[in-house]
Amino acid sequence: MHRIVLVLSQLWLAILTLANLTVCSAAPIDLRGSPASVQLPAALEYRFSEQHLDSPAQLGDDPWHLWPSKTLHLIGESRQLWLRVPLTLDSGERRWLLQSEWPQMGRIHAFIEQDGQLQALAQRPRERYPTFELPAAGSGAPAMLYVAVAYSDISLVPLRLLSENELQNWREQSNLWLGLFFGLGLAVILFNFFLWLSTRTPAFFWYVLFQIAVYAFEAVRFGVYVPYLGEASHGRAFVFSAGLAFLCGNLFAIKLLEIEQIAPRHWQLFRWVVVALSLYVLLLATPWSAPVIGIAMPIATFGALVPVVMALLYTRGAQRYLKLYSLAWGLLILGTLVLNLNLVGLIGMSWISTYGQLIGLSIEALLLSFVLGARMNDLQRERTLMANELLTMKQEANQRLQREVEEKTRALNLAMAELRLANASLTTRSLTDPLTGIANRRHFDEVLPKALARAAREQSSLCLALFDIDHFKSFNDRYGHLVGDDCLRQVAQTLQAQLQRPDDLLARYGGEEFVLLLPATHFEGALQLLEELREAIAAIDFHVDGQRVPITVSGGCASWPGSLNSIAPEQLIEAADQQLYLAKQQGRNRICGVTLDSISA
Repeated sequence: MHRIVLVLSQLWLAILTLANLTVCSAAPIDLRGSPASVQLPAALEYRFSEQHLDSPAQLGDDPWHLWPSKTLHLIGESRQLWLRVPLTLDSGERRWLLQSEWPQMGRIHAFIEQDGQLQALAQRPRERYPTFELPAAGSGAPAMLYVAVAYSDISLVPLRLLSENELQNWREQSNLWLGLFFGLGLAVILFNFFLWLSTRTPAFFWYVLFQIAVYAFEAVRFGVYVPYLGEASHGRAFVFSAGLAFLCGNLFAIKLLEIEQIAPRHWQLFRWVVVALSLYVLLLATPWSAPVIGIAMPIATFGALVPVVMALLYTRGAQRYLKLYSLAWGLLILGTLVLNLNLVGLIGMSWISTYGQLIGLSIEALLLSFVLGARMNDLQRERTLMANELLTMKQEANQRLQREVEEKTRALNLAMAELRLANASLTTRSLTDPLTGIANRRHFDEVLPKALARAAREQSSLCLALFDIDHFKSFNDRYGHLVGDDCLRQVAQTLQAQLQRPDDLLARYGGEEFVLLLPATHFEGALQLLEELREAIAAIDFHVDGQRVPITVSGGCASWPGSLNSIAPEQLIEAADQQLYLAKQQGRNRICGVTLDSISA
């Protein structure tokens, strides 16, 4: 590729040489009364030297030729270029300078010949553009200006003569515009750098590197730090920064557009493009970069087009920033195209060719910052949606867990309630006589000691009565046990129905015997209640085979007044049993009773 470019450039120079064989010399430039800035005329005389000469005195007698274009372009030229133009120096107060408007022009030297004297012009240090001071003229005598340009990687040779005041004005305006451009670039870089620190998104990282590389390219192109690089490094820094910029630009586009996920089959092609750009950039950083420097601009242009191809072919249609992204890259590509056309000589030097790429870069930086902002908003929305989904899932899981816990709690409570009911039922059955439905002997035996203790504590009377159905054995023998059981139930129901107080306890004591416990009841009241119970039983209308069968009971009552002297339950029961026996001796169907205030433990 480098050889092809070299052949074409030589062919172009040969054609221009043949076209100008009839021209013998350039028109002189009179600096007396000239404007503050004079662009060297189109008819610059030039010739090439196969050897690098140190002085125009070493030039031979080969003819000089006229260059017909306004800007002289060198592409892949290895010979030393010599330029000359006749001048009439200014004898006034203005100090004139020679300046090249292409900072990357390497190893340039200037000479002035006046009155047969050849003088090398001093190059001003620390100037962004190569600048030489013309000597002060004592008279308006003619002079010949010589400019020697050694091999430069890619060089333009736009030369102009300007006064000291014009240089100062140009420097101030140029610094102002460059300050604005690079200040904007620095702001964009810092903004996206902090975005990357906060989000750790790879797209932001590669965009920051892309912006650093591309502004480094512009800094070299405009000579911002060219004076500090050295002549031999100008061209290499120029193409290296360009290659690095578009390498990082491709990596940024790949991460932003998610090419790996969206187009996994075509990702292999883009990966090889990135690999090729990486190798090219690495090669530019080595001392063996000379053979590939000539293709730097085509490579950079190709590298700039790849992200646009990615966006147009493989970006999701739902991404609302696609148009903005494509517009941003399109502006940068347009500025790069104008610069390349200027580099290859298809268009001349102008404000657009000089600043077009930098303007496109600045607008591209702003637009891509909006794109990254939109991308960050999309990521934030995705994270918010994901967080909301996770929160919803968590809430649903908590609700399901709560429902399960509530259901299990209800089931447990129900089981506990059933267990309590079962326990209560079991307890009731264990304390209830299954035949009569009243308390059994066990229940009575548990209650009696407590009742005695309470009576002793409260100093209240406690009465205990025993009932026995008269002649119940002969009743069973005559009518059968089933009828006897029915008789027992009738008696128990009648006795229970007559009791009004909840503390009174009626229990089946055994067989046909019943026991009645009357807390806080005096002896006289107990006897009256027992008589009522006896009469109620005698009034039972009990029939067997259509005939009424009378039922009577005999009862014995023992009353304990609740004195300080304690009494055993057995004593109280024995006393009541004795009274029951006495009632039976006296003819049955009667109540006998006794008080135990004289009995002590």
